[in-house]
Amino acid sequence: EALQVEVLPTVKRVHGEEHPNTLTAMSNLAKNYLKQGRYAEAEALQVEVLATRKRVQGEEHPGTLATMHHLANTYRDQGKYAESEALQVGELAMRKRVQGKEHPHTLMCCSSFGYCILLQGRWAEAEVLLADTTYRLAEALGSEHACTLTTAARLGTALTELGRHDEGIPLLRDSHAKLISAVGISHRGTLKAASQLGVGLVRSGSVPEGTALLEATHSEQLRVLGPDHMDTRRTASQM
Repeated sequence: EALQVEVLPTVKRVHGEEHPNTLTAMSNLAKNYLKQGRYAEAEALQVEVLATRKRVQGEEHPGTLATMHHLANTYRDQGKYAESEALQVGELAMRKRVQGKEHPHTLMCCSSFGYCILLQGRWAEAEVLLADTTYRLAEALGSEHACTLTTAARLGTALTELGRHDEGIPLLRDSHAKLISAVGISHRGTLKAASQLGVGLVRSGSVPEGTALLEATHSEQLRVLGPDHMDTRRTASQM
């Protein structure tokens, strides 16, 4: 990160502030800030990059859409749900128009949108969107692709919050186990699925198992992501 901060002014001077290399360097620095839980600094960079990409490359350019996606997730992870949802609605409409409804990037945007709705407690609305997206991702990428499994875990959470534990818990267990195989037990996505499973188990009455899983997950998130990361803090709030 220190090197990226030091190099960025040089990149701007050599290539110019609107050059793709400059925008990529800024985006990469924002990603590093996010890994450290420095959301405000990441957000500021992403807002600047998005404005520049819209002006230089156009609203429907793949780079612009990717930046919109990352910024929406940054808003969501800070609890800025209204801002996240508004950005995702725009991104999703453009992706459907430019890339098509069944494109993997469009479907991943649907999954992120569903997760944002989920975090706002709109369980029934999230369940409908995530069920459809899980099915279409399985068709597009395969049932054991990490994106499909992540979406399935989100669907499992929606089902458990709706009181449909007999459907939600098996889906959460299956998604978590397959994510361990797909990306590893300490991957951020696997840890998030573990946290979701832990919460679901507690909600369904399996309190000792759920609490033990939440404690183990939080410990690993502290090690891998750090105490300031939103995933770590969210798991801690559920314990």
